[in-house]
Amino acid sequence: MNELIIECLDDLEAALEWLELPGQSRPGKAEIDKCRQNVAQLRRALASARGREEQTPLKWLDLPTGVSNALLRAGYSTIEELEKLTPSQLASVPRIGGMSVKLVASALKTWKSRSLG
Repeated sequence: MNELIIECLDDLEAALEWLELPGQSRPGKAEIDKCRQNVAQLRRALASARGREEQTPLKWLDLPTGVSNALLRAGYSTIEELEKLTPSQLASVPRIGGMSVKLVASALKTWKSRSLG
């Protein structure tokens, strides 16, 4: 049963990525974001049932490309990894300045409010 849920979630994520390609007829960004939040909630629930934490891709925060690239180069690829960082740890990442720290904090706050609501 869990494998079926995982397969469905993976298929849904792939469909969302396809819908975001330029030129595709697609629902609005709000609908896509809501769908991503639902997928994340299902993954967390499934992971909790399994006794481990699920990892949500960093790209779901919709950070500016430069910020995302700097975080990825520094080895941070999931939202859960960013949530564990203090602002000073985040600021120590190369190419992440004060404004980027604020952007990440705001994106994480928005992410939490959506995923809990």
